[in-house]
Amino acid sequence: LSAVGVESVTLSGTGTIDGTGAAFWGDLENRPDFAVGFANCRNVRIRDVTIIDPAKYNIRLNNCDEVVVDGVTINAPMLSPNSDGIQIRDSADVRISNCLISTGDDAIVLKAHTRNVERITVTNCRITSDDAAFKFGTGSETITRDVSVSNVVVTGSRYGVALFMQDGGVYENARLTNMIIEIGG
Repeated sequence: LSAVGVESVTLSGTGTIDGTGAAFWGDLENRPDFAVGFANCRNVRIRDVTIIDPAKYNIRLNNCDEVVVDGVTINAPMLSPNSDGIQIRDSADVRISNCLISTGDDAIVLKAHTRNVERITVTNCRITSDDAAFKFGTGSETITRDVSVSNVVVTGSRYGVALFMQDGGVYENARLTNMIIEIGG
């Protein structure tokens, strides 16, 4: 599912989006980039849906503002390649709450490539990932700031919080509170 350049859009319901990922994993160059993707959008709401078995990313937000992701379940096999749970790129004012995220890669990724990623809130979530539960960086060349993570349980991940600076970028004012992090499987 994809939306580009829309405003005031909602994806909600108790249904399941099945990305049939295993069908694409043998051909990594030609697989779809995401199960659900929004680019250049404002006022996006994603509520109560379940996303399973993506070919690549589960939810990708690229240059989006005023986004709410609430009550979403993401379930990707632990060996699924590049199956980031929620990738937030060049976006602001994003709130993620009450989600269950289990991925074969990073669970929540912040990438400030061409514009700042700012005012990101994550609360009341349970996360399992094959890599980082929260990943700042890779592909970040500008500023990631004003990030608040609270009341989150992380289990089975390689890293609870990972800060990557390989592409440059700056991290400012990140507050992580009331987290339980159990590394490994």
